[in-house]
Amino acid sequence: NLVPYTVDGFKAYADKCIKYICERYGIELSNNDYKGESMEMNITITLESEFNDYSYLLNLMGELSTGGRKRYKYYVHKDIDKKLTGIKLYSNSRTKKVYDKKKQLEKEKEIKIKLHKEYMRIEDTLLHQNIIKNTFGTCYINNITDENIKTYMFFYRSY
Repeated sequence: NLVPYTVDGFKAYADKCIKYICERYGIELSNNDYKGESMEMNITITLESEFNDYSYLLNLMGELSTGGRKRYKYYVHKDIDKKLTGIKLYSNSRTKKVYDKKKQLEKEKEIKIKLHKEYMRIEDTLLHQNIIKNTFGTCYINNITDENIKTYMFFYRSY
């Protein structure tokens, strides 16, 4: 999953799941009423150097996120060689993760993958339906667009 789903891609996947449930169990679900109970959004960035070269900035991001109006706790993930592999910022309503996507794909998947570039994944999870509604003006997935998510991910990412 190096390339994240688009909203339309997610909707197509959800429709496929709904069809499977109908065919397998005889239960009909409406695809017009998807309500997000939680919502994960992510982007993948190609890096110019190794992920660990950004460790100072990621540690600083964690330090800066603990003050101010939106207080987060943070946790720094390191591998056995003590190299930074990611950071997690979390509160009761949101979780933000930044991690080494190359390492995750090469080490944690059953099918071994070898990538020739460095990648950083940034994930933002809204943990409650009311947070989704406050963020996008709706909690209905059919009313949220890729443009809404891009705007949120690129312009309104306050840590």
